[in-house]
Amino acid sequence: MLLLYFSCFYTFSATFDENRIATGKNKFGFAVGYGNQLFWDVTYNYQLLLYSLQYQYTFYQKNSFSSELVIQPQYNAASFFEDTQKYSFEYGVNIGALLRKELSNFSVFAMLSAGPHYVSDVPSRQANGFIFSDNLMVGVSYMLTENLGLDVRGGVRHISNAGFIAPNGGVNNTIFQIGFFVLP
Repeated sequence: MLLLYFSCFYTFSATFDENRIATGKNKFGFAVGYGNQLFWDVTYNYQLLLYSLQYQYTFYQKNSFSSELVIQPQYNAASFFEDTQKYSFEYGVNIGALLRKELSNFSVFAMLSAGPHYVSDVPSRQANGFIFSDNLMVGVSYMLTENLGLDVRGGVRHISNAGFIAPNGGVNNTIFQIGFFVLP
């Protein structure tokens, strides 16, 4: 049964245009993710569940390379421990650029984005309220059908308020996300 599934999946996916991801000017998607302090030597434990919508516009394409504008409204639920367990939420929007390289039937990408956010509560090293979220992600996109694709990505995220209000020690996270996008 498993062999039948994979052979049908391979046959079905191989019929699509190999450059379909890059040739779609507009992409709309949704991603969910998780963030923690993996790879960070810090004393706080700020964990996130990320929920983001995503719009991408391909503004440059040549051969197998493309550049895309990315707009990501987000709502994030967070928890951290300082004397007691605390819960928080964040919302905001990131705007950035994505560089994509098409390979045989998938693509790899790097994305850099930043934007204003509001956070209800954070560890004491960072002031609550208005912050900036800076993200650097790398990932893989794979077309599941002619118009539906899968994104898997990982990276780092830093939030701070650019020194507007003390304290401004910042909070760093390692992020893992998975999402789907459609090409209209």
